[in-house]
Amino acid sequence: MAGFKNILLLLLTLGLTTGVFSAVQMKSGEPKIEAATFNRTGQETAPMIRFTPAQALMDEPITIRLSGLPPKKPLIVKARMLLLGKTWQSQATFIADEHGRVDLGKQAPTGGSYPGVDPMGLFWSMTPDAAQTTPEQKADVKVSDPVVTSFDVEMEGRTVASASLTRWWAKPGVRVTEVRQDGLVGKFFEPQQQGRHPAVLVLSGSEGGIKELDAALLASRGYAAFALAYFGTE
Repeated sequence: MAGFKNILLLLLTLGLTTGVFSAVQMKSGEPKIEAATFNRTGQETAPMIRFTPAQALMDEPITIRLSGLPPKKPLIVKARMLLLGKTWQSQATFIADEHGRVDLGKQAPTGGSYPGVDPMGLFWSMTPDAAQTTPEQKADVKVSDPVVTSFDVEMEGRTVASASLTRWWAKPGVRVTEVRQDGLVGKFFEPQQQGRHPAVLVLSGSEGGIKELDAALLASRGYAAFALAYFGTE
């Protein structure tokens, strides 16, 4: 009880409005940036992969669109990323429309890692590739580490377009303070904007430690988040 009392006192001292939330809605009206990545030829008429937004937080929906493809032809989209010391990958097969386009947010794959229309299907359906995971690969993830996902479009066994998407755990300007006081251990994440913010207490599960990635995402959405380490730390 003393530990939780210290947490509440910490939040009140910082002048925050306390509260606990099980889910966070994305802010509406945030600017969206669309970027185009050309294939190796650099020609506008060549197959192209577009991401909207071009860079995003890890909890932000992504729209993937393909264009410049031969109409009515099959293609395979492959996704690959390195995370937690493992190489993750997924793929899906599509048929380009009469204009040579594919919108993953509107079109269901004919086969692959996930079924049905799902703009984030290639992300959540990723599975680890044991053959490409080595003990030397870094297994921990820092808030400052970007997560880069590489995409390839293949037709008839040939890669016709490639692009990479970078996602982040925190928005620029998110502030973090390490807390070690009177047996209280954790990290406090604050939004870039000054002022009063709703507060969230972030607890780990059976693995212990500090859930700083979750806290960083919450701070990026306007919440003051304290990631408490109640066991599993030195």
